[in-house]
Amino acid sequence: MTTTPTTAKMAKRVRETRRSANERLVDFITKLKGSDKCLLEIMTREGSSKWLVNFRSAKPDRVFTYLEEDDQIDEVFKHINLVLKGATKCELCPNDRVPESQLRVGCADA
Repeated sequence: MTTTPTTAKMAKRVRETRRSANERLVDFITKLKGSDKCLLEIMTREGSSKWLVNFRSAKPDRVFTYLEEDDQIDEVFKHINLVLKGATKCELCPNDRVPESQLRVGCADA
């Protein structure tokens, strides 16, 4: 199947739109700290998370994300790590913590 110039332009536009939307999400998480309260509640077991339940039932060394750009993923993981370090009464089990050296970026199909 050959790619027409119009199809290539549309694909590029879709990627740019998705990156822009993801950038807004990353900014909300990291700069506006819009998820910090929720993250701290989950870390101290004062809140619940469907994602954490799914994470515990999956392979413990893999975190699936819908962000596609490595720099965005890195920024979010660094921010979450800072929130985790700042949680004074964090009750997460040691098995829930994945060392940065073991974090791998992978697609959901892997």
